[in-house]
Amino acid sequence: MKKDRHIATNLLILINILVFVYMVYKFKLNILNMYNNFSNIDLFRSGALFAPAIIYNRQYWRLLTAMFIHVNLMHIAVNMAFLYFLGVQVEKYYGFWKTILIYLISGFTGNIWGCLLVKNSISAGASTAIFGFFGAFVALNLMYKNDAYIYQMSKEFLLLVALNLIFDIFMRGINIWAHIGGLIGGLLIGIILGSHSLKNSVSKRIFAIIGIILINLIIIYLSMLSF
Repeated sequence: MKKDRHIATNLLILINILVFVYMVYKFKLNILNMYNNFSNIDLFRSGALFAPAIIYNRQYWRLLTAMFIHVNLMHIAVNMAFLYFLGVQVEKYYGFWKTILIYLISGFTGNIWGCLLVKNSISAGASTAIFGFFGAFVALNLMYKNDAYIYQMSKEFLLLVALNLIFDIFMRGINIWAHIGGLIGGLLIGIILGSHSLKNSVSKRIFAIIGIILINLIIIYLSMLSF
């Protein structure tokens, strides 16, 4: 377990907030109403996820930038609250650099899924990486099987994940595939980064790495069939 300093979590929150403030200034968004949205054009220009731009124009950087962009004030407020709550828990066990990697890799994986399985909509937000934090914390069960706190928190997190995914199904404009991809990416990268605590850690790391690669390749292949 790492020291409770939460530097990575606070840094990620700061970056998200700075990006949002810059977008508010640049596009003159009125945030007195928390539900005022940036236009799709503004989101696109800022680096949001949009499959045609990534596939046909090779703007692969959108797979990273999209996880730092938010649609409105309510969107970023809710995401940053979850990011802090989950990030503090994840960073406590994984430490600074691994927490950053979990955020980036799970967000990247989630955005691949979201981009390729929901092809014609613009989407953005830290939620892909936040679902990755859910997955990474659940992976801790493999490392600390006798830790009652981790076991209890993992059960609560899985319940939250289930409720969120059910919510995603019935809400328009939410990219459920991006969330699922982020969750799976976080689970596997959590195993890779934390498997030094497991028996046969090398084999488990190899299995998780192969898992991330294969899952993404399958998603890419299946989605390309319909492009």
